[in-house]
Amino acid sequence: MQLQLVIAGSGFDPDKLAVYYVLLTKLAWLTLSMRIKAYLYAVLALILFAFLLVGSPRPSREDWWRKDLRYLATELLVRHVNPFFSVTREEFDRAVDELDKAIPLMKDHEIVVGMKQIVAMIGDPHTDMAVEFSYYPLRLQWFKDGYFASATTSAYRRSLGSRLVQIGNMDVESAYAAIKTVISHDNENWLRKQSASFMVAPAILHAKKILPQMERGQFFFEDAKKNRFALDLARPTHKIDSSEWLLAPDEAKMPAPLYLKKKDVYYWFEHLQNSKTLYFQYNRCQEVETLPFGKFAEELFRSVDTLLVNRLIIDLRHNSGGNSGILWPFIVGLNNRPTINQKGHLFVIIGSGTYSSGVLNAAELQEHTHAIFFGEPTGARPNVYGEPRQFYLPNSGLAVSYSTKHFKRVKDDPPALMPDVTVELTAADYFAGRDPVLDRILTYQAK
Repeated sequence: MQLQLVIAGSGFDPDKLAVYYVLLTKLAWLTLSMRIKAYLYAVLALILFAFLLVGSPRPSREDWWRKDLRYLATELLVRHVNPFFSVTREEFDRAVDELDKAIPLMKDHEIVVGMKQIVAMIGDPHTDMAVEFSYYPLRLQWFKDGYFASATTSAYRRSLGSRLVQIGNMDVESAYAAIKTVISHDNENWLRKQSASFMVAPAILHAKKILPQMERGQFFFEDAKKNRFALDLARPTHKIDSSEWLLAPDEAKMPAPLYLKKKDVYYWFEHLQNSKTLYFQYNRCQEVETLPFGKFAEELFRSVDTLLVNRLIIDLRHNSGGNSGILWPFIVGLNNRPTINQKGHLFVIIGSGTYSSGVLNAAELQEHTHAIFFGEPTGARPNVYGEPRQFYLPNSGLAVSYSTKHFKRVKDDPPALMPDVTVELTAADYFAGRDPVLDRILTYQAK
Protein backbone atom coordinates (compact mmCIF):
# COMPACT_ATOMS: atom_id res chain seq x y z
CA MET A 1 0.00 0.00 0.00
CA GLN A 2 2.84 2.47 0.80
CA LEU A 3 4.55 1.61 -2.51
CA GLN A 4 1.41 2.46 -4.42
CA LEU A 5 1.19 5.86 -2.72
CA VAL A 6 4.76 6.77 -3.61
CA ILE A 7 4.27 5.79 -7.22
CA ALA A 8 1.00 7.62 -7.42
CA GLY A 9 2.55 10.74 -5.91
CA SER A 10 5.37 10.71 -8.44
CA GLY A 11 2.97 11.01 -11.36
CA PHE A 12 3.29 7.43 -12.72
CA ASP A 13 0.27 5.30 -13.76
CA PRO A 14 0.51 1.98 -11.88
CA ASP A 15 -1.38 0.04 -14.63
CA LYS A 16 1.08 1.26 -17.32
CA LEU A 17 3.97 0.36 -15.08
CA ALA A 18 2.67 -3.21 -14.76
CA VAL A 19 2.49 -3.51 -18.56
CA TYR A 20 6.06 -2.19 -18.91
CA TYR A 21 7.19 -4.77 -16.31
CA VAL A 22 5.64 -7.68 -18.20
CA LEU A 23 7.16 -6.48 -21.51
CA LEU A 24 10.61 -6.08 -19.95
CA THR A 25 10.37 -9.56 -18.36
CA LYS A 26 9.48 -11.17 -21.71
CA LEU A 27 12.33 -9.30 -23.43
CA ALA A 28 14.75 -10.48 -20.74
CA TRP A 29 13.54 -14.11 -21.15
CA LEU A 30 14.09 -13.96 -24.92
CA THR A 31 17.68 -12.89 -24.42
CA LEU A 32 18.52 -15.85 -22.13
CA SER A 33 20.48 -18.78 -23.55
CA MET A 34 18.85 -22.20 -23.98
CA ARG A 35 21.11 -23.67 -21.29
CA ILE A 36 19.96 -21.09 -18.70
CA LYS A 37 16.32 -21.64 -19.69
CA ALA A 38 16.70 -25.41 -19.25
CA TYR A 39 18.27 -24.85 -15.86
CA LEU A 40 15.41 -22.60 -14.75
CA TYR A 41 12.82 -25.13 -15.96
CA ALA A 42 14.57 -27.87 -13.94
CA VAL A 43 14.57 -25.69 -10.82
CA LEU A 44 10.86 -24.97 -11.26
CA ALA A 45 10.14 -28.68 -11.71
CA LEU A 46 11.98 -29.54 -8.50
CA ILE A 47 10.10 -26.82 -6.61
CA LEU A 48 6.79 -28.17 -7.94
CA PHE A 49 7.75 -31.77 -7.05
CA ALA A 50 8.72 -30.73 -3.51
CA PHE A 51 5.43 -28.86 -3.17
CA LEU A 52 3.50 -31.97 -4.23
CA LEU A 53 5.38 -34.11 -1.71
CA VAL A 54 4.59 -31.71 1.09
CA GLY A 55 1.02 -31.27 -0.08
CA SER A 56 0.39 -35.05 -0.54
CA PRO A 57 1.69 -36.96 2.51
CA ARG A 58 2.55 -40.64 2.02
CA PRO A 59 -0.08 -43.10 3.26
CA SER A 60 0.66 -44.82 6.53
CA ARG A 61 2.18 -48.30 6.49
CA GLU A 62 -1.17 -49.73 7.60
CA ASP A 63 -3.09 -47.97 4.81
CA TRP A 64 -0.41 -49.04 2.31
CA TRP A 65 -0.95 -52.73 3.10
CA ARG A 66 -4.70 -52.41 3.51
CA LYS A 67 -5.01 -51.04 0.00
CA ASP A 68 -3.17 -54.12 -1.30
CA LEU A 69 -5.35 -56.44 0.75
CA ARG A 70 -8.62 -54.88 -0.43
CA TYR A 71 -7.43 -54.88 -4.03
CA LEU A 72 -6.45 -58.54 -3.70
CA ALA A 73 -9.79 -59.55 -2.20
CA THR A 74 -11.81 -57.66 -4.78
CA GLU A 75 -9.87 -58.57 -7.92
CA LEU A 76 -9.41 -62.24 -7.08
CA LEU A 77 -13.14 -62.81 -6.70
CA VAL A 78 -13.94 -60.89 -9.88
CA ARG A 79 -11.29 -62.55 -12.06
CA HIS A 80 -11.31 -66.21 -10.94
CA VAL A 81 -13.60 -68.42 -13.00
CA ASN A 82 -15.23 -69.97 -9.90
CA PRO A 83 -13.79 -68.62 -6.63
CA PHE A 84 -16.23 -70.33 -4.27
CA PHE A 85 -16.04 -73.95 -5.41
CA SER A 86 -14.02 -74.85 -2.28
CA VAL A 87 -14.48 -71.99 0.21
CA THR A 88 -17.62 -70.02 1.11
CA ARG A 89 -17.95 -66.28 0.64
CA GLU A 90 -18.45 -65.89 4.38
CA GLU A 91 -15.21 -67.75 5.19
CA PHE A 92 -13.26 -65.73 2.65
CA ASP A 93 -14.61 -62.36 3.84
CA ARG A 94 -13.99 -63.29 7.47
CA ALA A 95 -10.32 -64.10 6.73
CA VAL A 96 -9.86 -60.79 4.90
CA ASP A 97 -11.45 -58.81 7.74
CA GLU A 98 -9.33 -60.58 10.38
CA LEU A 99 -6.12 -59.81 8.50
CA ASP A 100 -7.20 -56.21 7.94
CA LYS A 101 -7.72 -55.70 11.68
CA ALA A 102 -4.42 -57.38 12.56
CA ILE A 103 -2.23 -55.37 10.14
CA PRO A 104 -1.17 -52.67 12.70
CA LEU A 105 0.27 -55.41 14.96
CA MET A 106 1.99 -57.39 12.21
CA LYS A 107 5.38 -57.18 10.54
CA ASP A 108 5.56 -56.92 6.75
CA HIS A 109 6.45 -60.58 6.18
CA GLU A 110 3.57 -61.67 8.41
CA ILE A 111 1.15 -59.62 6.30
CA VAL A 112 2.52 -61.18 3.10
CA VAL A 113 2.14 -64.69 4.51
CA GLY A 114 -1.38 -63.77 5.63
CA MET A 115 -2.34 -62.62 2.13
CA LYS A 116 -0.79 -65.73 0.59
CA GLN A 117 -2.91 -67.81 2.95
CA ILE A 118 -6.06 -65.98 1.81
CA VAL A 119 -5.24 -66.75 -1.83
CA ALA A 120 -4.65 -70.42 -0.93
CA MET A 121 -8.19 -70.60 0.50
CA ILE A 122 -9.54 -70.70 -3.07
CA GLY A 123 -8.38 -74.34 -3.18
CA ASP A 124 -6.82 -74.22 -6.64
CA PRO A 125 -3.05 -74.80 -7.08
CA HIS A 126 -2.89 -72.44 -10.05
CA THR A 127 -4.32 -69.61 -7.94
CA ASP A 128 -1.43 -68.37 -5.87
CA MET A 129 0.56 -65.33 -4.80
CA ALA A 130 4.20 -65.42 -5.90
CA VAL A 131 6.62 -64.50 -3.12
CA GLU A 132 10.42 -64.78 -3.28
CA PHE A 133 11.10 -66.19 0.17
CA SER A 134 14.61 -66.72 1.53
CA TYR A 135 15.54 -70.16 2.86
CA TYR A 136 17.80 -71.73 5.43
CA PRO A 137 20.70 -73.68 3.84
CA LEU A 138 18.75 -76.93 3.87
CA ARG A 139 16.72 -78.82 1.28
CA LEU A 140 14.13 -81.33 2.35
CA GLN A 141 12.25 -84.00 0.42
CA TRP A 142 9.06 -85.75 1.37
CA PHE A 143 8.86 -89.53 1.21
CA LYS A 144 6.23 -91.92 2.56
CA ASP A 145 8.34 -92.19 5.74
CA GLY A 146 8.80 -88.46 6.36
CA TYR A 147 10.86 -85.37 5.51
CA PHE A 148 14.56 -86.01 4.89
CA ALA A 149 17.52 -83.70 4.27
CA SER A 150 18.80 -84.16 0.71
CA ALA A 151 21.08 -81.09 0.42
CA THR A 152 22.82 -78.58 2.67
CA THR A 153 26.11 -76.72 3.12
CA SER A 154 29.27 -77.95 4.86
CA ALA A 155 28.35 -76.47 8.25
CA TYR A 156 25.27 -78.71 8.47
CA ARG A 157 26.50 -81.83 6.65
CA ARG A 158 25.43 -84.04 9.54
CA SER A 159 21.81 -83.54 8.52
CA LEU A 160 22.26 -85.25 5.12
CA GLY A 161 20.10 -88.35 4.84
CA SER A 162 18.52 -87.74 8.25
CA ARG A 163 14.81 -87.40 8.99
CA LEU A 164 13.45 -84.07 10.27
CA VAL A 165 11.48 -84.60 13.48
CA GLN A 166 11.06 -81.13 15.02
CA ILE A 167 11.40 -77.40 14.24
CA GLY A 168 11.88 -75.16 17.27
CA ASN A 169 9.48 -76.46 19.92
CA MET A 170 7.05 -77.94 17.40
CA ASP A 171 7.05 -81.52 16.12
CA VAL A 172 7.23 -81.85 12.36
CA GLU A 173 3.60 -82.90 11.83
CA SER A 174 2.31 -79.95 13.85
CA ALA A 175 4.58 -77.68 11.83
CA TYR A 176 3.15 -79.19 8.64
CA ALA A 177 -0.40 -78.57 9.86
CA ALA A 178 0.45 -74.87 10.43
CA ILE A 179 2.31 -74.43 7.14
CA LYS A 180 -0.13 -76.17 4.80
CA THR A 181 -2.67 -73.33 5.06
CA VAL A 182 -0.24 -71.12 3.10
CA ILE A 183 0.15 -73.56 0.18
CA SER A 184 -2.19 -73.36 -2.82
CA HIS A 185 -3.27 -76.93 -3.58
CA ASP A 186 -6.14 -79.22 -4.41
CA ASN A 187 -4.85 -82.48 -2.92
CA GLU A 188 -2.66 -83.85 -0.15
CA ASN A 189 0.11 -85.11 -2.46
CA TRP A 190 0.95 -81.62 -3.73
CA LEU A 191 0.77 -80.26 -0.21
CA ARG A 192 3.37 -82.73 1.02
CA LYS A 193 5.68 -82.11 -1.91
CA GLN A 194 5.52 -78.30 -1.64
CA SER A 195 5.68 -78.19 2.14
CA ALA A 196 9.27 -79.50 2.04
CA SER A 197 10.52 -76.09 0.85
CA PHE A 198 8.11 -74.07 3.02
CA MET A 199 9.50 -75.81 6.12
CA VAL A 200 12.87 -74.10 5.65
CA ALA A 201 11.52 -70.61 4.85
CA PRO A 202 12.25 -68.29 7.84
CA ALA A 203 9.43 -65.83 7.04
CA ILE A 204 6.81 -68.59 6.98
CA LEU A 205 8.14 -70.37 10.08
CA HIS A 206 8.12 -67.10 12.03
CA ALA A 207 4.73 -65.91 10.74
CA LYS A 208 3.15 -69.26 11.66
CA LYS A 209 4.67 -69.09 15.19
CA ILE A 210 6.90 -72.13 14.64
CA LEU A 211 10.14 -70.21 15.24
CA PRO A 212 10.54 -67.15 17.51
CA GLN A 213 12.86 -65.34 15.08
CA MET A 214 14.01 -65.50 11.46
CA GLU A 215 17.79 -65.09 11.65
CA ARG A 216 18.33 -68.50 13.24
CA GLY A 217 16.27 -71.63 13.70
CA GLN A 218 16.77 -74.88 15.58
CA PHE A 219 16.03 -78.05 13.60
CA PHE A 220 16.00 -81.55 15.13
CA PHE A 221 16.86 -84.67 13.14
CA GLU A 222 16.99 -88.43 13.54
CA ASP A 223 19.70 -90.40 11.74
CA ALA A 224 19.57 -93.96 10.37
CA LYS A 225 20.52 -95.35 13.81
CA LYS A 226 17.62 -93.47 15.47
CA ASN A 227 19.99 -91.03 17.17
CA ARG A 228 18.50 -87.56 17.56
CA PHE A 229 20.48 -84.35 17.23
CA ALA A 230 19.84 -80.62 16.82
CA LEU A 231 21.33 -78.13 14.37
CA ASP A 232 21.11 -74.36 14.75
CA LEU A 233 20.63 -73.09 11.19
CA ALA A 234 21.47 -69.49 10.31
CA ARG A 235 19.74 -67.62 7.51
CA PRO A 236 22.31 -67.10 4.70
CA THR A 237 23.70 -63.60 4.21
CA HIS A 238 24.34 -64.29 0.51
CA LYS A 239 22.98 -66.42 -2.30
CA ILE A 240 24.48 -69.87 -1.93
CA ASP A 241 26.45 -70.89 -5.01
CA SER A 242 25.73 -74.30 -6.54
CA SER A 243 29.28 -75.39 -5.71
CA GLU A 244 28.60 -74.86 -1.98
CA TRP A 245 25.77 -77.39 -1.81
CA LEU A 246 26.43 -80.92 -0.56
CA LEU A 247 24.02 -83.51 -1.97
CA ALA A 248 22.76 -86.85 -0.78
CA PRO A 249 23.25 -89.18 -2.45
CA ASP A 250 26.58 -87.85 -3.67
CA GLU A 251 26.52 -88.16 -7.46
CA ALA A 252 30.33 -88.19 -7.53
CA LYS A 253 30.26 -91.43 -5.55
CA MET A 254 26.97 -92.94 -6.70
CA PRO A 255 25.60 -92.56 -10.26
CA ALA A 256 22.10 -91.08 -10.33
CA PRO A 257 19.32 -93.55 -11.20
CA LEU A 258 17.81 -93.22 -14.65
CA TYR A 259 14.77 -91.23 -13.51
CA LEU A 260 16.97 -88.50 -11.96
CA LYS A 261 19.63 -88.23 -14.68
CA LYS A 262 17.94 -85.67 -16.93
CA LYS A 263 14.94 -84.35 -15.02
CA ASP A 264 15.62 -80.79 -16.27
CA VAL A 265 15.47 -81.88 -19.94
CA TYR A 266 11.96 -81.42 -21.34
CA TYR A 267 11.80 -84.77 -23.15
CA TRP A 268 14.23 -87.58 -23.88
CA PHE A 269 14.35 -91.36 -24.30
CA GLU A 270 16.83 -94.17 -23.85
CA HIS A 271 16.92 -97.74 -25.12
CA LEU A 272 17.38 -100.29 -22.31
CA GLN A 273 18.74 -103.04 -24.48
CA ASN A 274 18.95 -105.82 -21.89
CA SER A 275 15.23 -105.60 -21.14
CA LYS A 276 14.06 -104.71 -24.69
CA THR A 277 12.57 -101.53 -23.22
CA LEU A 278 12.34 -97.97 -24.47
CA TYR A 279 12.24 -95.51 -21.57
CA PHE A 280 10.69 -92.11 -22.40
CA GLN A 281 10.76 -89.33 -19.82
CA TYR A 282 8.40 -86.41 -20.49
CA ASN A 283 9.22 -83.63 -17.99
CA ARG A 284 7.67 -80.51 -19.45
CA CYS A 285 4.73 -79.92 -21.81
CA GLN A 286 6.71 -77.42 -23.83
CA GLU A 287 8.50 -77.41 -27.17
CA VAL A 288 12.29 -77.37 -27.36
CA GLU A 289 13.33 -74.94 -30.08
CA THR A 290 16.24 -77.08 -31.27
CA LEU A 291 14.16 -80.28 -31.29
CA PRO A 292 10.40 -79.76 -31.80
CA PHE A 293 8.32 -82.46 -30.16
CA GLY A 294 6.92 -83.68 -33.47
CA LYS A 295 10.41 -84.48 -34.75
CA PHE A 296 11.35 -85.99 -31.39
CA ALA A 297 8.28 -88.28 -31.51
CA GLU A 298 9.25 -89.45 -35.01
CA GLU A 299 12.70 -90.42 -33.73
CA LEU A 300 11.18 -92.20 -30.73
CA PHE A 301 8.74 -94.23 -32.84
CA ARG A 302 11.49 -95.03 -35.33
CA SER A 303 13.40 -96.57 -32.45
CA VAL A 304 10.32 -98.44 -31.29
CA ASP A 305 9.83 -99.87 -34.78
CA THR A 306 13.45 -100.69 -35.63
CA LEU A 307 14.80 -101.88 -32.29
CA LEU A 308 11.94 -104.33 -31.81
CA VAL A 309 11.33 -103.22 -28.24
CA ASN A 310 8.90 -105.24 -26.16
CA ARG A 311 8.06 -102.52 -23.66
CA LEU A 312 7.54 -98.73 -23.74
CA ILE A 313 7.63 -96.78 -20.48
CA ILE A 314 6.38 -93.18 -20.29
CA ASP A 315 7.64 -91.46 -17.13
CA LEU A 316 5.63 -88.38 -16.04
CA ARG A 317 6.92 -88.14 -12.46
CA HIS A 318 8.66 -84.78 -13.02
CA ASN A 319 6.11 -83.28 -15.43
CA SER A 320 5.00 -79.94 -13.95
CA GLY A 321 2.78 -78.93 -16.88
CA GLY A 322 2.71 -76.51 -19.78
CA ASN A 323 0.73 -77.03 -23.00
CA SER A 324 -1.17 -80.31 -22.78
CA GLY A 325 -1.81 -80.34 -26.56
CA ILE A 326 1.84 -81.03 -27.41
CA LEU A 327 1.60 -84.74 -26.49
CA TRP A 328 -1.52 -85.55 -28.52
CA PRO A 329 0.28 -86.56 -31.80
CA PHE A 330 2.33 -88.99 -29.69
CA ILE A 331 -0.86 -90.56 -28.31
CA VAL A 332 -2.13 -90.94 -31.88
CA GLY A 333 1.16 -92.62 -32.81
CA LEU A 334 0.73 -95.09 -29.95
CA ASN A 335 -2.69 -96.09 -31.21
CA ASN A 336 -1.13 -96.87 -34.59
CA ARG A 337 1.18 -99.45 -32.93
CA PRO A 338 -1.02 -102.20 -31.45
CA THR A 339 1.98 -104.40 -30.57
CA ILE A 340 3.09 -101.76 -28.05
CA ASN A 341 -0.30 -100.29 -27.14
CA GLN A 342 -1.48 -103.24 -25.10
CA LYS A 343 -1.43 -104.29 -21.46
CA GLY A 344 1.92 -105.57 -20.34
CA HIS A 345 3.79 -103.64 -23.03
CA LEU A 346 2.85 -100.00 -22.40
CA PHE A 347 3.41 -98.39 -18.99
CA VAL A 348 2.98 -94.89 -17.52
CA ILE A 349 4.69 -93.73 -14.31
CA ILE A 350 3.05 -90.96 -12.25
CA GLY A 351 3.73 -89.38 -8.86
CA SER A 352 3.23 -86.31 -6.67
CA GLY A 353 5.36 -84.26 -9.09
CA THR A 354 2.91 -84.98 -11.93
CA TYR A 355 1.02 -81.70 -12.00
CA SER A 356 -1.20 -79.45 -14.11
CA SER A 357 -0.97 -80.37 -17.82
CA GLY A 358 1.13 -83.36 -16.80
CA VAL A 359 -1.98 -84.73 -15.07
CA LEU A 360 -4.15 -83.88 -18.10
CA ASN A 361 -1.76 -85.83 -20.35
CA ALA A 362 -1.78 -88.74 -17.91
CA ALA A 363 -5.59 -88.75 -18.01
CA GLU A 364 -5.52 -88.76 -21.82
CA LEU A 365 -3.11 -91.70 -21.86
CA GLN A 366 -5.37 -93.50 -19.43
CA GLU A 367 -8.42 -92.87 -21.63
CA HIS A 368 -6.96 -93.44 -25.09
CA THR A 369 -4.36 -96.20 -24.58
CA HIS A 370 -4.04 -99.58 -22.87
CA ALA A 371 -1.23 -98.45 -20.58
CA ILE A 372 -0.85 -99.75 -17.04
CA PHE A 373 -0.14 -96.97 -14.53
CA PHE A 374 2.54 -97.42 -11.86
CA GLY A 375 3.81 -95.16 -9.08
CA GLU A 376 1.98 -92.82 -6.70
CA PRO A 377 -1.08 -90.53 -6.92
CA THR A 378 -0.60 -87.31 -8.90
CA GLY A 379 0.02 -83.86 -7.41
CA ALA A 380 -3.25 -82.43 -8.77
CA ARG A 381 -6.76 -83.54 -9.55
CA PRO A 382 -7.46 -84.70 -13.11
CA ASN A 383 -10.41 -82.30 -13.13
CA VAL A 384 -8.38 -79.16 -12.53
CA TYR A 385 -8.64 -75.38 -12.70
CA GLY A 386 -6.03 -73.87 -14.99
CA GLU A 387 -5.03 -71.48 -17.79
CA PRO A 388 -3.86 -68.96 -15.16
CA ARG A 389 -3.41 -65.23 -15.65
CA GLN A 390 -1.94 -62.60 -13.34
CA PHE A 391 -2.62 -59.26 -11.74
CA TYR A 392 -0.35 -57.19 -9.49
CA LEU A 393 -1.04 -55.57 -6.14
CA PRO A 394 -0.83 -51.75 -6.45
CA ASN A 395 1.66 -51.00 -3.65
CA SER A 396 3.84 -54.08 -3.08
CA GLY A 397 3.73 -55.18 -6.72
CA LEU A 398 3.25 -58.81 -5.67
CA ALA A 399 1.93 -61.01 -8.49
CA VAL A 400 -1.29 -62.97 -7.97
CA SER A 401 -2.20 -65.75 -10.40
CA TYR A 402 -5.77 -66.96 -10.88
CA SER A 403 -7.44 -69.67 -12.96
CA THR A 404 -9.65 -68.79 -15.91
CA LYS A 405 -10.86 -72.24 -16.95
CA HIS A 406 -11.93 -75.60 -15.49
CA PHE A 407 -10.83 -78.82 -17.20
CA LYS A 408 -12.93 -81.95 -16.65
CA ARG A 409 -11.11 -85.07 -17.83
CA VAL A 410 -12.63 -87.90 -15.78
CA LYS A 411 -15.97 -88.85 -14.27
CA ASP A 412 -16.74 -87.79 -10.72
CA ASP A 413 -13.99 -85.73 -9.06
CA PRO A 414 -11.24 -87.93 -7.59
CA PRO A 415 -8.58 -86.15 -5.47
CA ALA A 416 -5.84 -87.44 -7.79
CA LEU A 417 -5.21 -89.66 -10.77
CA MET A 418 -4.47 -93.01 -9.16
CA PRO A 419 -1.99 -95.65 -10.34
CA ASP A 420 -3.14 -99.17 -11.15
CA VAL A 421 -0.14 -100.46 -9.22
CA THR A 422 1.02 -98.35 -6.27
CA VAL A 423 4.78 -98.28 -5.70
CA GLU A 424 5.92 -95.74 -3.12
CA LEU A 425 9.42 -94.28 -3.01
CA THR A 426 11.01 -94.50 0.43
CA ALA A 427 13.91 -92.45 1.76
CA ALA A 428 16.01 -95.61 1.84
CA ASP A 429 15.34 -96.15 -1.89
CA TYR A 430 16.25 -92.56 -2.72
CA PHE A 431 19.50 -92.42 -0.77
CA ALA A 432 20.55 -95.83 -2.11
CA GLY A 433 19.97 -94.67 -5.70
CA ARG A 434 17.18 -97.18 -6.38
CA ASP A 435 14.06 -96.74 -8.49
CA PRO A 436 11.52 -99.24 -7.14
CA VAL A 437 8.91 -98.18 -9.71
CA LEU A 438 11.08 -98.93 -12.73
CA ASP A 439 12.30 -102.15 -11.09
CA ARG A 440 8.72 -103.27 -10.57
CA ILE A 441 7.77 -102.58 -14.19
CA LEU A 442 10.78 -104.43 -15.58
CA THR A 443 9.76 -107.54 -13.64
CA TYR A 444 6.02 -107.18 -14.33
CA GLN A 445 4.33 -110.13 -15.92
CA ALA A 446 0.98 -109.52 -17.64
CA LYS A 447 -1.77 -111.79 -16.37
